[in-house]
Amino acid sequence: MVQNSEASLRDYVSVFARRKFLIIVPVAVAAIVAVALSALQTPVYAASSEVLVQPRGQDALFEDQQQNLNDRAIQTEIQVIEGEQVRDRVAQNLGLDQPSPRASADSVGQTDVIRITVRDENSVNAAVLADEYARAYIEVRQEQAVTELLTASAEVQAAIDDLQVQIDALELDDPRRAGLIAQAASFQATLDELRVDAALRTGGAVVIRSAAVPTTPVEPTPVATAMLAAIFGLVIGVGAAFLVDLLDNKVRTDEQLQTATGVPVLAVVPVDPPPDERPIAMSEPSHDAVEAYRG
Repeated sequence: MVQNSEASLRDYVSVFARRKFLIIVPVAVAAIVAVALSALQTPVYAASSEVLVQPRGQDALFEDQQQNLNDRAIQTEIQVIEGEQVRDRVAQNLGLDQPSPRASADSVGQTDVIRITVRDENSVNAAVLADEYARAYIEVRQEQAVTELLTASAEVQAAIDDLQVQIDALELDDPRRAGLIAQAASFQATLDELRVDAALRTGGAVVIRSAAVPTTPVEPTPVATAMLAAIFGLVIGVGAAFLVDLLDNKVRTDEQLQTATGVPVLAVVPVDPPPDERPIAMSEPSHDAVEAYRG
């Protein structure tokens, strides 16, 4: 088995040596084409900003109430950042006539930090858009939080108004009046708290890292592209080399002749033109061909 393995390895090396141009040419061509195509592409830059997010219903101002977000909540906030509402707000804030480039978002490790990345052909624009996406997301989140509080305030106010109607309908000496007044006062305190919360809401998110202007494009990547293309060319070249070698039935070595005929090879006679018109045995008696004939 060892001998067979060694013979197979020699056969492979022999194929590589005989068909080396079939292997080298596809590799070189693929790499050159990949580099050329990369050179023709417009560079694309990526800039990222980062925001720290608090659970909805809480606010970054109230640190003693902070809790961590679970994975589902983080994914929800990512969908909001990548959604149309934030994208439209970016275009509105920047005064763009067309939709802004889309942003991608992802969580930073096992933290409540979300990275917002924007790609653009202009490096400065990429940084500006990344920061603007962070600001627009905080604005949208703040509006959503305030809207929730205002909705709750409206419901509490409706309850207070209803209680006031009941109070006004009772006589001053009615014992039920005191309980209704106390209940209305409790609702009023809740309403005041909701209004204060609505005024203080920041959106529950804060920018912790602004985007830096990138200096190196993320696309194209000539080196990586050339390496992948070279690997692809190598696969094609090796396959072509083995295919051509498999279809080639010419006998070139004494081992191939012995394998093809099944009889031993006694000698290999070199074919060289004689130096004159006489047989080579007469013109050069010590030539290798003459010795092979003698053998």
